[in-house]
Amino acid sequence: MEILIGKNLAFQPKTIYLVGIITGILGFLVIYVFALLLKKYVESKKINLALNYELLKIELPKYYFQTQETKIKVVEEINNFENFINSLTKFKLPVIFEVAMPFLAEEILFYVAVPRKYGEAVRRNIKSFWPGAEVTVCPEDYNIFNPHGVALASYLTLKTHYFKPLKTYREIALGNVDTLDNFLGAFNKLKKETEGLAYQLIIKPLPTKENKKAFKTIEELKKGKKFEEALGGFGQELAKSFQKKDEEKEKLLREPKIVDEILVKNIEAKVTKPLFTVNIRLCVSAQDVFDADELLTSIESAFHQFVNPGLNELIIHRAKGRALNNLIYEFSFRLFNKGQKIILNSEEIASLFHFPTSYSKSPLIHWLSAKTAPPPPN
Repeated sequence: MEILIGKNLAFQPKTIYLVGIITGILGFLVIYVFALLLKKYVESKKINLALNYELLKIELPKYYFQTQETKIKVVEEINNFENFINSLTKFKLPVIFEVAMPFLAEEILFYVAVPRKYGEAVRRNIKSFWPGAEVTVCPEDYNIFNPHGVALASYLTLKTHYFKPLKTYREIALGNVDTLDNFLGAFNKLKKETEGLAYQLIIKPLPTKENKKAFKTIEELKKGKKFEEALGGFGQELAKSFQKKDEEKEKLLREPKIVDEILVKNIEAKVTKPLFTVNIRLCVSAQDVFDADELLTSIESAFHQFVNPGLNELIIHRAKGRALNNLIYEFSFRLFNKGQKIILNSEEIASLFHFPTSYSKSPLIHWLSAKTAPPPPN
């Protein structure tokens, strides 16, 4: 059997099927190659952006020299860092905060990585919030990796919707307990000859439209709707109502609406402050996998203090295999990963990370001991 095309051309069906298969394979290859090139292009843009960052080493005066009469509470000191975070909302590109003890180092160091065009503004802000601080551009990056050891890493996400807040320093630090101490305790366990550890937060301001979404949800909650229904909006509720029988609708209307006042209050408290997309990463290097696992577990446990019962908490994800290599790569180049992002407000960020306070207990913190300064402003 032949298939005629036009007046003079004829093709066997097998030929047509073969041409179709070849065309499909070629089309797939073209799409595959295009996707690879696009991925490489996006990756190269990320790397170029990362190379346009400068790493700032932060050295603070040791505020222990305050007298007992003038000593301020730890809540006020952490609030100072929160105010600094709020000053970053005008920056469109990510800002990276890190605390690290590099391989072979003896002290815990604090860093901020910023785009070069933001460098001067950030240095000026830090010095205004922490009088007497020294902010220096690092000529080269630090290194936590033992060349003859192993590396492990993890990242964190939220357990439930980001509208529900974590427990913050305003509650935890009421007894003048610095939330940073639990993190620094892991650094105290390091063996300087074989181990290194770093804790990294990447933050990027969110547009205010996210706050507006939250306030719409709050309006629905105040009508007595459950959280999931309030998130779904009017359309979802309307669609469900059409599926109910008339008598069920009447019964539902007669039932009193119970407003979860605690949830409403907590969501309002979260979204009245600036919101940021955030990546949280931990990376450790040690002589063997057992030591590395012990160190990583130690610093991961510091996040348990932020569990807010009935609302939210942080979930730890240990990377393995290729995912581990990718996470270490992104950590090293300080690349933002949209797939691992969470949304936090400035109060939550300041709870998770801040510069050392006069209440920080670790003896390994690097202080600017050559200078003293008055307490930071409230």
